[in-house]
Amino acid sequence: MKLNTAAAARLYGPVGGNGAAALSERPSNTARNGARVATAGTRFGSTTVRSMSTEPTAAPSLTGSPRADGPYSERPGRPTSARPGSARPGTASDHSRVCASSRRGSADQLSPFGFETLGPIAAGAFSQVVRGRHTATRREVAIKSWTRTKLARAPHHLSAMKSELAVLKLLQPSGHQHIANMVEVLESRSAVHLVLEYACGGSLHRYMQSRGNPNLQAGVGSGLHEEVVATLMSQLAAALLHMHGLGVAHRDLKPENVLFTDASHTQVKLCDFGFALRCGERRLRTVCGSAQYMAPELHTAVCEGYLGMPVDQWALGALLYEMLHGKPAFRAVSMEQLKLRILRVSHEPFAAGCSAGARSLVDALLQQNAETRLTARDVLTHAWLPSYSI
Repeated sequence: MKLNTAAAARLYGPVGGNGAAALSERPSNTARNGARVATAGTRFGSTTVRSMSTEPTAAPSLTGSPRADGPYSERPGRPTSARPGSARPGTASDHSRVCASSRRGSADQLSPFGFETLGPIAAGAFSQVVRGRHTATRREVAIKSWTRTKLARAPHHLSAMKSELAVLKLLQPSGHQHIANMVEVLESRSAVHLVLEYACGGSLHRYMQSRGNPNLQAGVGSGLHEEVVATLMSQLAAALLHMHGLGVAHRDLKPENVLFTDASHTQVKLCDFGFALRCGERRLRTVCGSAQYMAPELHTAVCEGYLGMPVDQWALGALLYEMLHGKPAFRAVSMEQLKLRILRVSHEPFAAGCSAGARSLVDALLQQNAETRLTARDVLTHAWLPSYSI
C-alpha cells in the first residue's frame, strides 16, 4: 500500500534530506500497529501484516480453568489491530448491542454464570471483550467471549484461541505478579467466555502520553523520569524471565500491552498473549508482532527462522527507548524504510538528558545479532536498574 507524502508525514513524521526521520509527534496507534498478524500478505498504515504460520498449535480442552490474557482496561480512542480471534474496539452498533443485552437482564449471556455486563471494551468479528461484574462479590472483571458458530466457520480462529489458552494455562499456576491473570473459563452451548482481571490504571501508552520528563532537551522528546522507567523495566524483565523460563515467548511486547494495575501507576502487568507460543529453543517462522518493535531476524524468518525469546528482548529495548523519550525508537515513511532501519539498528538519537546507564541498556538490548542481546536475567542485574529479587 503506497502512502502519499501528507499521510506518511502524519503517521511517521517527515523525512529529512539525509534520509533520517525528522522528529515529530508520535504516530497514530493504527500506524504503530502496522505489523499485527492477519491472514496473509502485507498491509501498511492502519492495518496489519502476517506471513502464514507453520507453527503447530496446541488444542487443549476448553474445560477446567486455563489462564488467559488480561487484565484489560478501557482505553478510549486506542484501536487495537486485528489478529485471529482478537477483539478490536467495536462500532457504535456493536457497543449498543452489548449494552442493550445487559439492560435486558435475562438476555445478558453472562447472567447464567453469575456475572453482569457493565459495558463494552472491544469488539471484533470473532470475539468481543466487555467489562463485567460478579453479582455476588461485586468484583469487576473483563470478559472475552467467542461465539461457537463463528469459530466453527473459521477453523484457524479456533486454533488460534486454543493455542492462546494453552500458553496461558501453562502460566496459570505461578500467578506471577507482573503477568496478567485469568480468573476462570465459562462455557455454554453457544459461547466460550474468558473471565480476566480488570486493570483500572490504563495502558503504559496512555500514561506516557500524559506524563513527560522536563529534564530532556526541548524538542527531542518527552519521556518518563528515569527512576520510573527503571522500575517498570524491572517488572517487565521479571515477567519475561518467568515466561522464558517456561519456554514461552510473548512476541508482541509494546506499550499498549503493558497495563497498570491501578491509578497509582506503580505496578504493571504484561497482557495480550494472542501471539505467545511455547517454543523453547525451536526456531519459528511466523512473522508476527507490531512493526516498530519487531526484531531484525523477523525480516529474514522465512529463510532462516528465529528464536522467540530474543525477539522479546529486542522489543523490550525498543520499549525502553520509548519510555525514556516519549516516541518510538524506529520510525519511517514506509514499511520498507522501517525494515531497513531496524536491520541497520538505526534508531532515533538519544536525548541529551538520557543517562549513560540508560543508553547502555538500550544498546545492549537493540543488538542486531540475537545471540548477543541481553537476556531477561541480564537485564535484571544491569547496574542502571534498581535491585530486583530474582
